[in-house]
Amino acid sequence: MRALLEDRMVLKQSGSGAVDALAGPYRSLTTGRRVLVLLDDFADTEQVTVLPVSPGSAALVSSRNPLRA
Repeated sequence: MRALLEDRMVLKQSGSGAVDALAGPYRSLTTGRRVLVLLDDFADTEQVTVLPVSPGSAALVSSRNPLRA
């Protein structure tokens, strides 16, 4: 997510890398857009904090282990 925000110049390269700090700019970038987000190799469901919220958007989450809600 950090690389995407830096590439779109929404986040300065020296900005924080914490997920909570990246969530706001990420949502601003994707609001009103149809996006498909691939979240790869997650360890647990607590890592899935930033999901697309716009209508028609989706997230595909993969993990090497079973993910339980």
